[in-house]
Amino acid sequence: MGRRRSPRVVLCGCDARHYGWLRDLSATHAVIAMVTEAPWQHATRVENVRLYYPSEVFSLCHRFEVDHLVYATPAERDAIERAAPAGAVFAAHWCLGIEGLAAR
Repeated sequence: MGRRRSPRVVLCGCDARHYGWLRDLSATHAVIAMVTEAPWQHATRVENVRLYYPSEVFSLCHRFEVDHLVYATPAERDAIERAAPAGAVFAAHWCLGIEGLAAR
């Protein structure tokens, strides 16, 4: 019988709040990526988690079978949805904060 995989998460930002979430989730979830709009942060790593542009999130969700997109503000979610291909439907669940992960 196979081991159950950890839920896969993308953190939709990279400020202090997201870093705290990264640390909180590291034992129970696989944090696949964090998101930044700042060119000087793109492709860098925080605690070995790579930072991506909002336009890359839709592809990441499919490639890594992401379960949850965690955002802190509506603006973070909007930036990702605006950058997605036209008509894109995210299979991952959107969660406002990590508290929403406990309910899943």
